Amino acid sequence: MSPARSASSWAARCRRGWPRACLLAAILAGCGGSPAGSNDRLEPDTELVVGVAGAAADGSRLTFAIDVDTGAAPLVVRAASPVGQTGTRWDFGDGSGPRQGDGAHVYTQAGVFTVTVQGANVKDPAASAAHRVVVTPCTLAIKGPALCRVGQGLSLQLPAGTTWPCTWSAQDGVIFGADSSASYTAPAAPGTDRISATLNIEGTRFRVDADVRVFRQFIILKADDIGVATVRWGRYLNWLRSRGVASTAGIIWSQLRQADPAWQQFLLSLQAEGLCEFFHHGYDHSTGANLDGTAPGTTQWEFRGTSYEFQRQHLDAGLVVADSLGFVVRTFGAPFNKADASTVRALDEQPAIRTVLFEPPGGNRLHLRRTVDLENGTGKSDLAYFVPQYRAHEADEYLVLQIHPNATDDASFTQLQQAIDLLISEQRTFVTAEDYRRLNASRLVPAPRRSSDEPAAARVTP
Repeated sequence: MSPARSASSWAARCRRGWPRACLLAAILAGCGGSPAGSNDRLEPDTELVVGVAGAAADGSRLTFAIDVDTGAAPLVVRAASPVGQTGTRWDFGDGSGPRQGDGAHVYTQAGVFTVTVQGANVKDPAASAAHRVVVTPCTLAIKGPALCRVGQGLSLQLPAGTTWPCTWSAQDGVIFGADSSASYTAPAAPGTDRISATLNIEGTRFRVDADVRVFRQFIILKADDIGVATVRWGRYLNWLRSRGVASTAGIIWSQLRQADPAWQQFLLSLQAEGLCEFFHHGYDHSTGANLDGTAPGTTQWEFRGTSYEFQRQHLDAGLVVADSLGFVVRTFGAPFNKADASTVRALDEQPAIRTVLFEPPGGNRLHLRRTVDLENGTGKSDLAYFVPQYRAHEADEYLVLQIHPNATDDASFTQLQQAIDLLISEQRTFVTAEDYRRLNASRLVPAPRRSSDEPAAARVTP
């Protein structure tokens, strides 16, 4: 806009309304003259809207502007005074305090803020204008895989169009970055590594954090056939708890429904601690001839050979019991590891089930394969049998190890303990099936955003 633009043109702009989500705030002024040229202090081609707080006795007004009043953090708001106006004081309402003069302000947190402006060289120095600015949560995130094997590398980047200068850092690994992209090498030990990208936005530092799970190999313990409380189940779960080892355990829901409430509460406490995920292992774990009444003389299993209607009924019945007791079920593992196309169809109609252990493959779910056996026969953990298979699959990202704690005698339990201790000593990471699904499916999830002068808080992103 030319400095020669007249007051009448500003009035015309006011009458046009709100062409974009921008703001001009006007305050009373007794200095006389027109607001000609006030638009020049903002970026070219920015559409502005005039809002008049009132008129001075002589009919004049003084117009101030901010170029945007809504957006996601970090939100840059540029403030401008009319040409020739001095002594302007802005307060952006976010605790940063008042400041003299125009320029850019950066909102680093979400919230609703009131911008106020006051001009000094007017007949009424106390005259002011205010406007609300809405800042929505930050959507800026580091993009890249959330998983990385020890010593290996990742490519990371900020979203396209991120042009602010950026420096990268890693808590444990090594990272080299050039503004919006970086190359990362994981440390030699498993754990959770914090990646940070610190942006310089108009002189304000803004940090975006993300966590990478560094691992050698994931181990998922698939423990089958929880029902009523038994000494052997208690032994297994309490020992894992003492070692801080996560497990995924299959519940037979018709049996647990009849169990001692104290046993149900104990299992729920393990779920709340994140040490145990409980999966759907059938409503009654049944097998026999003609289970569904459609195939006389034919051996059927709860989820193989039976009709779709039968399987859907048993799947739903188990979930109803789980919900009534307070269990969160996201994983399915068929009794006897026997399932068929009807199982896939039934599971397709239960979107809450996101992972399948062993059988059946198919559908829009994570399928975790069986590659290594810890047991040499049901309930018979065997270290000598297990180790050669384990060594042959050390390069696999995960292993699912099936065990039957209630069928495990004392000697076999010792073998089980030795196998788990071996995996711990070799820095394997024990996770539940649902934990692995989230890790496998996710991208880097930003930690809570904060300006760089706030202390970093410990955070693990699954």
